[in-house]
Amino acid sequence: MVSCLPIQVPYTMFLLTITLLGKVIEKATQIAAKSLDSPTKYFVVLIVTDSVVTDLQETIDSLVRASDSPLSILIFGVGGADFKAMEILDAGNGKHLQ
Repeated sequence: MVSCLPIQVPYTMFLLTITLLGKVIEKATQIAAKSLDSPTKYFVVLIVTDSVVTDLQETIDSLVRASDSPLSILIFGVGGADFKAMEILDAGNGKHLQ
């Protein structure tokens, strides 16, 4: 039998102009790092964007730093923007970010 703890949504952010994800991921990593001593805490960051990431290298660097934290980061592109450049962020392709 699987037991689940209550789900909490401690933070909600809205991006309004250009899409800068590096700082958002850094903040999520800081929050998750504070719970490293609690094995029952895990974080999921859901980012929905309608434009391409404008700080791609900073986002990549932030994702690499976040890789040791108890969190998963999901980035969804919606709308008509060309998200091709963001495919590098996809861990499902078998390649690791560096």
